[in-house]
Amino acid sequence: MGRHHFPLFTRLVFILALTLGFYNRVWADENSANSSVPPPAISSGTTPTEVTVKGHEQSARINSVKPPIDIQVDPFQSIRSTLKPNHSLLLAISPNMSSWQETHPEFLMAQRVIKPWTSTFSAGSGIVFHVRNELKKALGHSLSPQQARQYAWKLSIVNDQGRVFQKYGGPSDPPQETVWSGESQSGGYVKAGESYSPIYVFNDPEGSPHTIVGKPIIFKGTIHQEADGRHLELSSTILFGPRRAETEIQSPEGTSLLQSAADFIKRFFPNYPLRIEVFATTDSLAHLQAEAVKAALFKELMVPAQDLSTHAAEASFSHQRVVIVISNQ
Repeated sequence: MGRHHFPLFTRLVFILALTLGFYNRVWADENSANSSVPPPAISSGTTPTEVTVKGHEQSARINSVKPPIDIQVDPFQSIRSTLKPNHSLLLAISPNMSSWQETHPEFLMAQRVIKPWTSTFSAGSGIVFHVRNELKKALGHSLSPQQARQYAWKLSIVNDQGRVFQKYGGPSDPPQETVWSGESQSGGYVKAGESYSPIYVFNDPEGSPHTIVGKPIIFKGTIHQEADGRHLELSSTILFGPRRAETEIQSPEGTSLLQSAADFIKRFFPNYPLRIEVFATTDSLAHLQAEAVKAALFKELMVPAQDLSTHAAEASFSHQRVVIVISNQ
């Protein structure tokens, strides 16, 4: 048999069909792992669309290294519920701070707070008189220490009735200072509300006297020790007016004086029972004034009612006074 001969056009069509079939098989094999890339659409009689095929950036190789385990753990998980605050306590309002009018005392304007800057009662040992300075005033000129020693001196403290209450002196050498403790020559003490004037008399070497009167001293309140306790004596004139006949504490001086007495008690004798003694022109007036002082102190001090007693008595005008006894019995 001889060799078959095909026309040229028939051979070209056959070669094209074989080429397209091979290309489709290669495309299917390479993109079987990535189904998202569709095969090129080929229509008969048209040119195939150009397609670009890209591989993964990292090859999917098996790795034996395990990634680190990052597990969030609360170290206080077992006691977390016990750490929560009690909101009922944090939101609670103290009854002492709820209202100024419904509670006593009012904290921001508390009368029971100690105010030492208003104190009438000094912690000093007495009143200081500057004798050498008064000698200079009496003479009208300065002296050398040697010249001043040649002067005899006498200091008399006179009450408002003109009586000598206490006196000091010497034949020579007037001291720079003399301290008066408030006691009288007979062992008594100054009275609150009364005035006391110092009178200085200096005798020069020739025997001539030189006299000078100092400024009068008025005590709003005094403190001294007695057998039954510490006595705080207050001026009736400041508490109940110039006539000493009022039944209410006079403001502002009377209120301030009573505040000073209360501050002294709060600082040094906070837990002692108190007795209020009032002496006025009549027994009934003394009783009313004693109740007024008691009410004011009860408002100032944190003491039980049974530890605050009163005593009222009649007295002459010059002996009218208010005494707060801090009992030691």
